Amino acid sequence: MKFIRLALVATVATVAHSLLIPSLDETNIQLPFSLPDHTESPSLKLQGHNPFDASLMRPDPIQIYSTGDNAIANRYIITVDNSITDSELQQLHEYIKDGYSFLLYNKDPFFENAGTLTRAKYPVAEPFNIGDSMKGFVGFFPPRMIERLASMDLPIVAIETDSVVHSTKEYATDEHATWGLARISQRETLDTDRDYIYHVDGGKNVTAYVIDTGIFVEHEQFEKRARWGATIPYGDIEKDFNGHGTHVAGTIGSAKYGVAKQTSLVAVKVLRSDGSGTLSDVIKGIEFVVKDHNSSKGKSKGSVANMSLGGGLSVALSYAVNAAVDNGIHFAVAAGNDNANACSYSPANAAKAITAGASTVEDERAFFSNWGTCVDVFAPGYLIESTYVGLPTSTRVLSGTSMASPHVAGLLSYYLSLQPGHESQFHSGDSLTPAQLKARILSFSTKDVLDDSDLNYGTPNLLIYNSRDNITEFWGY
Repeated sequence: MKFIRLALVATVATVAHSLLIPSLDETNIQLPFSLPDHTESPSLKLQGHNPFDASLMRPDPIQIYSTGDNAIANRYIITVDNSITDSELQQLHEYIKDGYSFLLYNKDPFFENAGTLTRAKYPVAEPFNIGDSMKGFVGFFPPRMIERLASMDLPIVAIETDSVVHSTKEYATDEHATWGLARISQRETLDTDRDYIYHVDGGKNVTAYVIDTGIFVEHEQFEKRARWGATIPYGDIEKDFNGHGTHVAGTIGSAKYGVAKQTSLVAVKVLRSDGSGTLSDVIKGIEFVVKDHNSSKGKSKGSVANMSLGGGLSVALSYAVNAAVDNGIHFAVAAGNDNANACSYSPANAAKAITAGASTVEDERAFFSNWGTCVDVFAPGYLIESTYVGLPTSTRVLSGTSMASPHVAGLLSYYLSLQPGHESQFHSGDSLTPAQLKARILSFSTKDVLDDSDLNYGTPNLLIYNSRDNITEFWGY
């Protein structure tokens, strides 16, 4: 069986940032204090008053300020009168703790929806004191409690929602990006806007394996981030004579044309200069990727593989792709260019990979793109400019699902690199599994934007999206 690169040369072919917003339905907040045994109602006193006693109400409740779109749900900064003493601050802290006990005892929905994940590093109601000039508390507060604290006659002077902040240099804008990059950076159909807005660290510490014809690693757009990994075809050499793999690599991670511009790229040559190869060589290429990935575990934020090739049905190839995913490889594959059901082609029908169909600048399914339930999502794949072989500055415009798939692979690299690190108070533990990241990317994709008159037999109406200048929107989605 022969496998061919999934690109159509265009008519102009000769033209040559991390934080995870916690969701309360997934988060069990670990209190920084011990709660009493709740077999009987807790004693709730502050100067002889129940903390939810109406007699403590102030005539005008404090306004709760919101910090806007980046606000963290149910997390607040409470500022108190800085004239209160440390002992009074501690007394107010005890009062808040009693309030938690009261709500927990009475089965407040806030605690019932908290889930099972602990947040020991980011406790509830943590006091702060900035040189006696600003005092208060930060933490997660049940809605009922925050409303009461705003309404009660206590030494509280301000309440505002906590929010995510960014350094001023996290995001950049390419005002002259390819249409494909611009398209995945906005929800609406493109007009004259060709801005690609992206996190400058997108792809950093992530390895993307390009299983293809090789990569012209000397191309200036790769900035020495591309290396040769393996040459599988017998007697072949470490050089991309074809250009297909170099074009794919450029869309994944080149400086100008790449989705994730800091990605480390690895050439895994399984196709010869004419763009064809054997099934067995492709499987051997996947084997190399898994071995190389496993040898570097713990040294990066993850590994991505792209395979812009295909042929007829092959159980072995689909198994190989799924096996790679089982080993932690985030895999993107092309749907195929036959205007047919992608489920009839491999590796497009590999269930654990993300199978990409090709869209056009008008938000239509490209006329050649395969369709059906085995397609997971669409990405730009028509008239895509990227790096090419020849000179270190060469580019070419190509079309095909081969061009759509690396947009997805680049997005996988992008999001993997921007996972919250151990230094983040929202760090969630282990790196996302391929299944988890696939599900998140699909659910976050732009919905119902493609012309549905040409989406056949259960083809999803989804177009990938890079979250523009708000990566926290993706992690909190």
